[in-house]
Amino acid sequence: DMPFGLIPVGTGNVLAEELQLPRAADAIAEMLLHGSVVSLSMASVNGALCLLMLGAGFDGEVIARLPLELKRRIGKPSYGWPILAALARTPRTFSAMIDGRECAASWLVVSNAARYGGRFLLSPRTNVLSAGFNVVISRATNRRQRLWELFHLAAGRLERASSIEMMPAQ
Repeated sequence: DMPFGLIPVGTGNVLAEELQLPRAADAIAEMLLHGSVVSLSMASVNGALCLLMLGAGFDGEVIARLPLELKRRIGKPSYGWPILAALARTPRTFSAMIDGRECAASWLVVSNAARYGGRFLLSPRTNVLSAGFNVVISRATNRRQRLWELFHLAAGRLERASSIEMMPAQ
């Protein structure tokens, strides 16, 4: 147990969105001084702690191409080119161990948040205040399937994509 206060900054502010934190400085100060204390699940990934979400495969390809200085200057629009570049590639499959179960995936998201990238609904059954994580496993093997997944993500129906499996994890 390690208490900490969260001041929402950054591009997506997913955790701030999940916790419905205020954005105004005076409201943040009030929250830090007198707000409620909540418990959040944390994961261990190769020995490092993960508070909210981790991604591999498609996420990794996008982040590897993301110009951080441009992200600092313009925010979310800086993801455009890296996403298009990752979509131009055929998805590659890798293996991950989730709670002792080996999973083949081309995109993997482990999250205790309902939202992804700020406002996109990842799964309505996930809640940052509930114990455990939701694992999103993509088995897309071609660009058409990946585009279909992203369409479902944008529509808030990722679970309906035929190449997606979701499972709970600790």
